[in-house]
Amino acid sequence: MQRDYFKLQIALALAFFHALCVPAAADDATELYACSFIGHTPAGTLTGSCTTQGQPEPGYIARWKFTVTFDQQSSAAAAAIKPDQFYDMLRGQCLEDGSFTTILPLWGDFVVRPEDPDYIGGNIACAPVYQVAPSVITISETSASPVTFEFLIEERPIDYDERTGLPTQEWTFYYLESFRRLQLSTK
Repeated sequence: MQRDYFKLQIALALAFFHALCVPAAADDATELYACSFIGHTPAGTLTGSCTTQGQPEPGYIARWKFTVTFDQQSSAAAAAIKPDQFYDMLRGQCLEDGSFTTILPLWGDFVVRPEDPDYIGGNIACAPVYQVAPSVITISETSASPVTFEFLIEERPIDYDERTGLPTQEWTFYYLESFRRLQLSTK
């Protein structure tokens, strides 16, 4: 009984977070939203422009693309970022100023400032709500000039153990492998 209550709480929290932080005017879940960012990455503190876009697919809780284009001051350092795929416990949070954070504890974090007034209003309305979710993150370089990377962030129901409401043993195994590999690359 307690596990069912916990699973219900997780489902409601995820639905609540995603519903609040999506612009109210969005008729299309795949609409592209412009933004700017400050990122704390393995290559240093970097800045630039960005877009966010939902990538809904059957069988996913959430799936979205975060594309970052580094500004001229950050391009040289950003070129050191490498494409990758890893498992991480993503943490997202709406902030009172209308921006939001996306934290990838094994890799870095971004403070994202949307340009769309509805998106900003949605973030203000949901602040200080946050979500922590086991995710699969794929980083792809989409352009060398200007330096642009795409982060595909996937939250899958198969990564949750329905019995406990926690990440599955398989997801945890891949997370620990990601942790080991990414920690070794910082030394």
